[in-house]
Amino acid sequence: AEYMGTVILTTHSMEEAEALSNRIGIMAGGLLRVVGTSNHLKTKFAAGFKLSLQMHPEHVDKIGAVIAFVKTLVPSAVHLPQSLGASHHFHLPAEEVDLAVIFSRMDAEKARLHIAEWTVLQKTLEDVLLKITEAAHG
Repeated sequence: AEYMGTVILTTHSMEEAEALSNRIGIMAGGLLRVVGTSNHLKTKFAAGFKLSLQMHPEHVDKIGAVIAFVKTLVPSAVHLPQSLGASHHFHLPAEEVDLAVIFSRMDAEKARLHIAEWTVLQKTLEDVLLKITEAAHG
């Protein structure tokens, strides 16, 4: 028989919340901002993909060329504020993403753009948390 009670767990770890919870609530600024299943929250607040890349540290001044290149792949890509130094992150809207094109073009251009490594990932609950807290704090 399934337990029909409620347990409230507080955590800053979205991985832990996703692994242990059926429903997740996110608080920001002392208020409960959203509640839903992991899939619901990711679909509603973090649709799309995240392109993360690490530049060679001695070439971080070339980020302008990298941003321009990413925009040729996905015109409405957004360079995320979590980017710092040699690490850069972009939001890629799902409707504009052709993974085959991104993978082939990134591999072909990474040396020219001084990119050490890169990944394309589906958005996570951590991305949802960041979006909700940024919106709550203006």
